[in-house]
Amino acid sequence: MSLPPGTRLGPYEIASPIGAGGMGEVYRASDTRLARDVAIKVLPAEFARDAQLRARFEREAKAISSLNHPNICMLFDVGSQNDVEYLVMEYLDGEPLTERLARGPLPVSDVLRHGIEIADALDKAHRTGIIHRDLKPGNVILTRSGSKLLDFGLAKAMDAALVASTSPQSITAMLPSEPLTAEGTLVGTFCYMAPEQIEYARSDARTDIFAFGCMLYEMLTGRRAFNAGSRAGMIAQIIAGEPTPISTLRPMTPVSLDRIVRTCLAKNPDDRFQTAHDVMLALQWIRDEQSYPSAPMPVALARGRMWRERAAWAIALVLAIGAAAGIAMWSQREIDSLRQPVVASIGPPRGLRFVFTGDYAGSPVLSHDGRRVAFVAASPEGKRTLWVRALDAAEAREIENSDDAMFPFWSPDNHALGFFAHGKLKTVDAAGGVPIVVTEAPNARGGTWSEDNVIVYTPETRAGLYRVNANGGTPVALTTPGGGITTHRWPLFLPGGKSFLYLAANHFVPGSRATALHIRSLDGRDDHVVAQTLANVAYIDGRLLMLRESTLVSQPFDAGRGALTGSPSIVAQNVRFDASTWHGVFDAAGRTLIYQPGGTLSGTHLVWFGRDGKNLGTLGEVAKYYDLKLSPDGHRLVTNAGEPRADIWVIDAERDVRTRLTFEEGSINEAPVWSHDGTEIIYAARDKPEARAAIYRRRADGNGPRQLVASLAGDADPGAVSPDGRWVAVSLWQNPAAPQIWAVPLIAGAQPHAIIAGQFAAHDPRISPDGRWLAYTSNESGRDEIYVIPFLGTGGKWQVTTTGGHSSRWSPDGAHLDYLTADNTLTEVDVQTATTFAITATRPRYRLDVNPVSSSDYDLAPDGRVIANGGEADPSPVTVVANWR
Repeated sequence: MSLPPGTRLGPYEIASPIGAGGMGEVYRASDTRLARDVAIKVLPAEFARDAQLRARFEREAKAISSLNHPNICMLFDVGSQNDVEYLVMEYLDGEPLTERLARGPLPVSDVLRHGIEIADALDKAHRTGIIHRDLKPGNVILTRSGSKLLDFGLAKAMDAALVASTSPQSITAMLPSEPLTAEGTLVGTFCYMAPEQIEYARSDARTDIFAFGCMLYEMLTGRRAFNAGSRAGMIAQIIAGEPTPISTLRPMTPVSLDRIVRTCLAKNPDDRFQTAHDVMLALQWIRDEQSYPSAPMPVALARGRMWRERAAWAIALVLAIGAAAGIAMWSQREIDSLRQPVVASIGPPRGLRFVFTGDYAGSPVLSHDGRRVAFVAASPEGKRTLWVRALDAAEAREIENSDDAMFPFWSPDNHALGFFAHGKLKTVDAAGGVPIVVTEAPNARGGTWSEDNVIVYTPETRAGLYRVNANGGTPVALTTPGGGITTHRWPLFLPGGKSFLYLAANHFVPGSRATALHIRSLDGRDDHVVAQTLANVAYIDGRLLMLRESTLVSQPFDAGRGALTGSPSIVAQNVRFDASTWHGVFDAAGRTLIYQPGGTLSGTHLVWFGRDGKNLGTLGEVAKYYDLKLSPDGHRLVTNAGEPRADIWVIDAERDVRTRLTFEEGSINEAPVWSHDGTEIIYAARDKPEARAAIYRRRADGNGPRQLVASLAGDADPGAVSPDGRWVAVSLWQNPAAPQIWAVPLIAGAQPHAIIAGQFAAHDPRISPDGRWLAYTSNESGRDEIYVIPFLGTGGKWQVTTTGGHSSRWSPDGAHLDYLTADNTLTEVDVQTATTFAITATRPRYRLDVNPVSSSDYDLAPDGRVIANGGEADPSPVTVVANWR
């Protein structure tokens, strides 16, 4: 039976079908009394005549009505009309977990969040006396407010007396009353059934826990735990087989999370978690883990053991609070004598926020004696400065004259700090004083200071390493990126100062096998790969600390041979990792470890901001978005999103529907821009990791194949198309340290040619709406500033900014030019362009709360709104562990 739109069931008016549940069809409807959307589940008349099915339908109504939980779909009403039985439930505006899984596995952070929510919902049901018996991804909806568990059509009641008991086994026995299904009948969805369901047609709370383990496995791996081509094969797998280890399919999964899943999937119910509450606590432990990072994951097999472990954690918490008040009030000798880790948390200076991720960050670094930590923090207005805190002090101290500081590092004697600011490498006495300029470093990516007073540093995002005397002098190039590598960064001197470690990475293919940790002698006689990694490392007493996704591991390292020698061991999990800069937020020195929890920055929502900076809501789902360009009419957005930067997507900004444009296998697509009339997308594509990116065009509606526009002698990123549709301005990366700006024709009969070419970097070209002017970013003054020149013409050059700026954008009417300052303050410049270019006023609008994954990605809409990556501050406190080994 199908109900057409407009059908009335009591006060409810059917709008459209949604789908089918285990016991009937589901419709979206309107509650005409309360003017709200609801979901109506209808039991068809032919089912209502079946006593067993009707009983199950009534059972679902009773089950849901007894459950009041934020992660369980709410029941509003029940009714009957013309032999049609129906339930009126909460309308869920979200995505079924099955649809999300069709796109692949979920990030670990999302698995933990949704897993905790579902386990909490199950715990509520179990404590109320209800087992779900059909737990599967199709019965979970992911909404913006969290997961929602639904479809209790196969739910079964448990003995109320046992439910009321406080024993951990209280909800594992079934009510011995008349069952809803005939003896021996299987209920549920086959591939999520527990062995006892299949063998004995019996189920209890632990049966739901088995199905929950199947769901966790699928969320982590993107594939079912048990999957066979026949019913007999499925039975054999569930009863006697084991799923492929998660570590094989997704090696970076935390070991403790893998253990939770395996415990849920134990064949014998007695070997599983005994309550959903225990599963929830175990998942929360991983999510919130900040203490005893190297301790094994507690697995509660009985409540007695759980309570003992909770008591131990309570004691640890007391120690942590005491340590936070003054961890280093104990002498190093007294700390050593404890032989146990002591954990504390450090928050940002009062009224400030940490800046640990992004292009202008300052992750915490420990002095070599492990007694002080230096880091960067920012005010609400975005002023970014360098701070130092002794671990035996209650407050941090600001380093004066350190505005715009980023990426600090310590001198070998622990008395001074190196850092970068205003396009310079600087040093300063850690006790206070005036910073001293050492040399130029326009957009640095890390430095290290040797015992011989040599600093090795990376001056640019796409450059090699240089050395310079810490007292100043002429820098000397040490390395030049090549062979599929675009950057050398995060250098780290080894003891003795004769060799150092550094990361070699590829901007265009972040996951390239060429991305690796190298060791190099200072004299250049040796340079070889140590290990495959995507982040900075720390070295301490013959061991390297490295990130594996968001898990920090320690492994023995022979510094003389430059080789790892033993097996890695887990030090901490859920450690913050910034994929945009290949940098983890951690350090170690002496017996002290410091890190920030938070995991991998896996993506953001796109956020609309009003002219006043007010958050107006999100667009699209969470993903790693990079380039953002609004169509000329402002109704659509084109972006490249994926991991790595893989595909071009068009998002309908009004309907919030996205369409994928690129499907070429193995191709990496990026830097999309709109044609002048909004009918085409021009973008860069690289069909092989080692190939150069060529420029292509294709229809914005997705029809038809791509067409080659140009292949240039370097990687080309389109920036803007001229209003007449004849040219596209591109950043051409022939030299990673000094990109040029070229004009590439979109029509026949013209040739590509350079607009700006020189020894300085020039990139991010933006053509004015009237086609006469070109705005771009260049470091020719020693730091990034915004300039304007005539586009394809002759004339002057105007420097728009004088204190730093990047990411310029023309307003659609051409009356304004916006840009971002170093602290991401969106600044608006009034311009006149009728006869010549002139600046009439400059004013800051607001600090654009953008995400560190891609901090310069935003665009201006015709109505004055701004679309940008949703911001993420660094709110988590820093975890400090004394005696971490």
